[in-house]
Amino acid sequence: VVGSNRLSREVLQVRDKICFFRKSIDKDGLRHIRAKQILELGKKNGFNAKFSKGGLVDVEYTVQYLQMKYGGEEREVRTGNTLIALKKLFFLGYISRYEYIDLKGAYIFFRKLINALRIVRGNAKDLVVKDDNDEKKYLAKRMGYVATTSVVDILDKDIEYYSKVAYSYYKRYLYDDMSDNPDLYRMYKRIRF
Repeated sequence: VVGSNRLSREVLQVRDKICFFRKSIDKDGLRHIRAKQILELGKKNGFNAKFSKGGLVDVEYTVQYLQMKYGGEEREVRTGNTLIALKKLFFLGYISRYEYIDLKGAYIFFRKLINALRIVRGNAKDLVVKDDNDEKKYLAKRMGYVATTSVVDILDKDIEYYSKVAYSYYKRYLYDDMSDNPDLYRMYKRIRF
């Protein structure tokens, strides 16, 4: 927060009160926003590394949900940095070592993919992995893959793997029971893998 120390403290106190000291978390609201993102932004001409089902946003929403859930008790998880939040959630015992490794791996993979897409495209908005082998070879190279004849297949398999990892944790923490909201349930049924 920019400004005087007093203003910074006041803004952070308001943030903490809104985000971390609430009686319940509006999972329906979070799920509804995510479903709209997937339907409107995630299915256009390929896999959107940020907004498609299993993309970066699924990791970020999972971590943010855990921060809201435990941030009232644990000041250390109240950070805007996803990787630091994951580390704190793990060290404080709120997620397992496997969850930490999986979520961290997916987050780093998608960040690398998004950065490579930005370099390839020359802009920050087009985050869609198109079905173009030449472009995928260049993306793989920008991400540090070793150039082989099967580098496109390896990149495709990694995208599929990390997408499934990201979505499985999102689903575990935010999709657990939607029987009380049939409209939202029907919306999610339309966006299966």
